Amino acid sequence: MVLAHGWGSHGLVGHSLGGAAVSLAMHQGLKSSRAVLLAPPADVFLFSHAFVEHLRIPPRARDVMRQNLETRTILRDREVVRRTVEFLQEGLGG
Repeated sequence: MVLAHGWGSHGLVGHSLGGAAVSLAMHQGLKSSRAVLLAPPADVFLFSHAFVEHLRIPPRARDVMRQNLETRTILRDREVVRRTVEFLQEGLGG
């Protein structure tokens, strides 16, 4: 929201799935000279599966969550996740 209003930022911070969101946004072109990713999942699909298992979310709700994840992001393909991780490693000196 800050960036959408043109207010600028000093960096981006994301924890857990927020870290995945920050990395995806940067992969899609969001510019930032700094990024802090706190415990982002290496695989969003595995993370979301473990999440629904841990909370015992019913199958119907699981399907809706998966569809929302796929619809709102380009994370339908694990290749995208791999390329995003590589992008961050290169861009952040990893």
